[in-house]
Amino acid sequence: MVIKWKYIAISVLIIAVSVFAFRWFYAVETEEDIIRRKMDEFVENIAKHKGAGIASNVLSSNKLADYFTNPCDIGIGISEISGVFGTEQIVNTAMRIRAMFKTISLKISDVTIIYNPKNERAVVEFSATFDGIFNNGENINGVRDLRCFLLKQDGQWKINIVNIRQVLEK
Repeated sequence: MVIKWKYIAISVLIIAVSVFAFRWFYAVETEEDIIRRKMDEFVENIAKHKGAGIASNVLSSNKLADYFTNPCDIGIGISEISGVFGTEQIVNTAMRIRAMFKTISLKISDVTIIYNPKNERAVVEFSATFDGIFNNGENINGVRDLRCFLLKQDGQWKINIVNIRQVLEK
């Protein structure tokens, strides 16, 4: 009988330590973690894989509206996707651009997140690498250093402004 209680006590202790360790290392998510995850989801949503159909393109384009405020100011040096857009314009532009490409790939690196808890705003700076293949087979590649200003609306982080990060040169 003593041995059974000893094993039960050890088992309960191991479970308690495991739960604590899990919560400590994995379950505590900071605002920066949430923003980083949101940016990763955004990048995945932009991707278009070879053979993606019309329904996939429509769904992906419609999801893009969830990542932006209404309106959103975009200035990335490409005239077709620069200006102040409402969510409907973002969806329409995304569908038009996705229709022009066989494949689209976006990668972000060197991500820096500056979070201001007082006013629920954040700035995300990163390098974006775009690779795509037009329907006619032509490849396009581009790299931009971008800065996104995010707002928290209805508990969700949304991109309010996107522009090219200015770098001063001597």
